[in-house]
Amino acid sequence: MRIEYYDIKNERQDNRLWGTPMNLLEIYSTSLNIDLELHSAIVIAIDEIYNTKFRIQNQSEDGCLIYFFNDVFKDKTIKNMYVVKYEKFCLDDKRLYFIKNKKELRYLKLNKIYENRTI
Repeated sequence: MRIEYYDIKNERQDNRLWGTPMNLLEIYSTSLNIDLELHSAIVIAIDEIYNTKFRIQNQSEDGCLIYFFNDVFKDKTIKNMYVVKYEKFCLDDKRLYFIKNKKELRYLKLNKIYENRTI
């Protein structure tokens, strides 16, 4: 099984979170009921992967919406928006996994990479 992942290059701060990315221009609304470590990892990974200006919109405990100021996707029907659902990601130290289905989540749990989720 080949699960997609991204190894974060930036270093964590003392509080175990990553700092504010250079390309993040604005954050609209913040939910207090989120896994801040996972959220921080997703945001810094987006900054590293796409390396373009973006803002975070419509945050909730389930996810958020990322708006890119430039076209980053080949598919023009998507435009500049990316919906982040926290349940589709898991973090293992500095490795951020992109979970596509329950089979991948089960594999991560069986290998004790991610134990806190329910299937």
